[in-house]
Amino acid sequence: MISGQDILCISFPNWEGDYLKTIRYIMEVLAQRNRILYVDYEFTVKDIITTLLNKQQAPVKRMLGINSRLRTLKTQNGDPVYVLTPPPVLPVNWLHNEKLYKKFAAFNAAIVKKTIKWAMKKIGMDSPIVINAFNPFIGLPLVGAFKEKQLIYYCYDEINASEWSNRHGGGLEREFIKQVDAVITTSQALFESRKQLNKRCFLVKNGVDFELFNKGAALPENGSVDLRMQKKTVGIIGSLDHRIDYRLLHYLAQEMPDTRFHFIGRVTETDAVLKLKSLPNVVFWGAKQVSKLPSYLKHFDLGIIPYLCTEQTKNIYPLKINEYLAAGKPVVMTDFADFTEFKNIVRIENSKYDFLQAVRDELQTDNSAKRQARIEMARSNSWHNRVGQISEIVEMAGRI
Repeated sequence: MISGQDILCISFPNWEGDYLKTIRYIMEVLAQRNRILYVDYEFTVKDIITTLLNKQQAPVKRMLGINSRLRTLKTQNGDPVYVLTPPPVLPVNWLHNEKLYKKFAAFNAAIVKKTIKWAMKKIGMDSPIVINAFNPFIGLPLVGAFKEKQLIYYCYDEINASEWSNRHGGGLEREFIKQVDAVITTSQALFESRKQLNKRCFLVKNGVDFELFNKGAALPENGSVDLRMQKKTVGIIGSLDHRIDYRLLHYLAQEMPDTRFHFIGRVTETDAVLKLKSLPNVVFWGAKQVSKLPSYLKHFDLGIIPYLCTEQTKNIYPLKINEYLAAGKPVVMTDFADFTEFKNIVRIENSKYDFLQAVRDELQTDNSAKRQARIEMARSNSWHNRVGQISEIVEMAGRI
């Protein structure tokens, strides 16, 4: 694994939040042997207004420099990470005119560039390895801006499939990929499409914080959350958003009235969730800190991944698959992407009827041998192993 390096991570997600993102897991492992400067999401002036109106929560004081923009935070292992909050930028994704968009995007990039250089100077960082996490909007204008040893693009989603990014994101990403030293993708579909743009394109699938989620297999009762109100509990950990097949969830809950369905995660599709909430065997627990998830997961008898098959979901590799497995739980999922490597470990079904039957079968036939096989599968997919793969790619790309 690479060590003794300065790593500048220009991310899209924030460091802090209820659910860890893949790039934060990677940075936490790399922080054990390297110095990390992590650049948070670039909030806009619109985010300031909506926060003041109590419609969202954004770190306004840090954005404006009232509180320090640069903080030293600790990882779960106690390693230090520098986290930088940039000043607010202009909201420009809504602009249709390409020339006007590029002009204001360059202005935003200049603001971020100046702040990053200030932070680098403050901590004595020079010529870092730059890892851009799904942010070509800022990444493209800043190619070469930090005298980087290497520029790596970490692509974990389909940029053309999201409403917020499909207007400008696809073109920017294509141009950006051609200029980076290597591209790391997280799914087979992303790899197949991005390798056409850069010959140094690699596939490193998502991993799991194995030590954390394995606690869900055997957590002490004292202080744990008791979800087992009925005989069996089927659950989801993760966001209840537009990717979820809510008709399937409603069907399962109605067809299995003696089974409790528990959902732990933030809710964005409120109308669909309201229909589910009307059912007596469905419980929503809201978003929880990652460290708390094993205390909920421990009481699941089975985990489900009921995603719709869309242009976006066929390109993703959900974290929850290995999180369920690390806790030894049976997994039933819809057939939304290529998960060939799991075909002997999880149930992948096409129809709602087959999904229902798979859930019933797995609940009835689970045993200790199956649980141990799932745990070992997840252990092999730990973030430590995944970051080892990423380190090999960084070294292979040269210049360090």
